[in-house]
Amino acid sequence: AMVILTMLEFQNQLVEAAFRKELVYGEDRADRAAPAVVEDLFGAVRESYFRLFFNFMYFDVAKWSYLQFGVIVPYIVLTPCIAKGEITLGRMQRIVSAFSSVERSFQFLVRNWSTIVELISVYKRLVLFGSKIKEESSSSESEYISEMDSFGAAKSMS
Repeated sequence: AMVILTMLEFQNQLVEAAFRKELVYGEDRADRAAPAVVEDLFGAVRESYFRLFFNFMYFDVAKWSYLQFGVIVPYIVLTPCIAKGEITLGRMQRIVSAFSSVERSFQFLVRNWSTIVELISVYKRLVLFGSKIKEESSSSESEYISEMDSFGAAKSMS
């Protein structure tokens, strides 16, 4: 689930960025942000959000089912003792309370999964952005070096 949600969140960020970028360019240049282009980009953003919400819906159903099931697990486990009358109400409440404390620790990831997915997708986007910057800087460095070499060769010829 994490891989799919992270990929969808990452894709959603890219589609949104392309849409915003076109709108910003359209403010300054008349040839950008044509209605057909903006409509296509907005359609892509809309489709991306529908896909993202649909997948998060399945995740949320699983998450809340897990959280609700966790509430009744101690009672299910204690059913034989309760049925035989071997446990008092106070002792049962202490066991349920201890189980709830342990369960809350395990639920940290489940409860914060959407934030974790969003942070992972932001990280992926920053890595992609950094690699683009490195590509640009290495190509501009090689152009600069070749210009300097040609300048040095031209200077030595004269």
